[in-house]
Amino acid sequence: MARIFLSLYVFIALALIFLSTILDPFFYSEDQIQSSESVAIRTLLNNLARSGFDMTELSAESGLHSRIISLDDMSWNDKDKQALISGDTISLFDPSLGQQFYLMYSDNQLVEITFRQNEQKSSPFLLYSAIFYALLGGLVALWVWPLWRDLNIVKQGLSRLSNSGSIEKITVAQGSLVRPIADAINNLSTQVSQLMLTQRELTGAVAHELRTPLSRLKFALAIKPEPGTSQWEAMSEDVDELEKLVQEMLNFTSMEAHEPELNMSEIPLLTLCKQIAESSIPQKSGINVRLEGNDYSILADEHYLHRAIENLFLNAIRHAHSTVLISLHGKPKALEIHVDDDGSGIKSEWQEKIFEPFFRPDEGRDRKRGGAGLGLAIVKRIVQWHHGTCWATQSELGGARLVLCLPYQQSSASQSNN
Repeated sequence: MARIFLSLYVFIALALIFLSTILDPFFYSEDQIQSSESVAIRTLLNNLARSGFDMTELSAESGLHSRIISLDDMSWNDKDKQALISGDTISLFDPSLGQQFYLMYSDNQLVEITFRQNEQKSSPFLLYSAIFYALLGGLVALWVWPLWRDLNIVKQGLSRLSNSGSIEKITVAQGSLVRPIADAINNLSTQVSQLMLTQRELTGAVAHELRTPLSRLKFALAIKPEPGTSQWEAMSEDVDELEKLVQEMLNFTSMEAHEPELNMSEIPLLTLCKQIAESSIPQKSGINVRLEGNDYSILADEHYLHRAIENLFLNAIRHAHSTVLISLHGKPKALEIHVDDDGSGIKSEWQEKIFEPFFRPDEGRDRKRGGAGLGLAIVKRIVQWHHGTCWATQSELGGARLVLCLPYQQSSASQSNN
């Protein structure tokens, strides 16, 4: 808005200067001021003054307007001032009053006689005004036209809303005054499209994920199992699976809807990882969990950071054969948390997509192990809230390595320990 105001203000100021420079010589030139009529009147006034006539009485009898002013009331150049003192008459032209003549009346006093313009004399001023404002309006229209054109492009783009919720990309010139508005609308369109796509994927995932346990429950109910039997226990597991799926999807939807206010505090990271490993590893899993690295303290929201590391840990436990390694690596301006497993790993073409919602590399890696493909998407969202990044790569253990990278400034003591 400030840019538009400044641009218009500067344009009008330059237009006024330009029009005045062009039109003034045609209407108020020196030739008009120094006309033959003016010279004749000056000569007549000089002769009358030198003959001893009282110029104030003479002008009153002639119906002219006159007044007595001090010589110092006006700023004269040296030439005109000397001419007045010598008894000559000086003429000036006022566009609104007409021709004005000045001659000495007494010591340090002047008489000012005004020959007012008649209607015929004022017509050039009216014509000047009409031409001036007409040209000014034309110049302003030239300035407004690109703005109107680009706003019309924005209007047409907004009217073309697709079924996916996206808006056709609005393209205007790089230097257009509405370029920031067009860019903001394009960004909004991208976000809306992504939200719509996420909602469709969520709906499809809900239907797909809930269908399998519901089918098993339906089949189990058909045979009417007795409480305590294996069929009854299988039904209980299906209900638990349904509850976990619904809760996971609700959590992801809540995170996509808004960014919470983070409760930042200093967190001893290695201690947090130990707590997660001790409380989250399934019983009788047979997985060996190792932790490496210094106990760095990082500024973060403990609840969400705990959740992110726990999701990575549980993902590694599901896919590991025998070993999971959690290691901390301090960098000059970042802290990396590595979660490695010795499982089947992730193909290179899937590593950039593994943190996307509902992405499943293959049926064998994820679906048989449960989950709706949202655990790592939740991790990505939490890391983004902390202004960090995350990625996947191959692990030295032979499986996958998932990395969280969070902003961190090491102290000198921490650097010496490394």
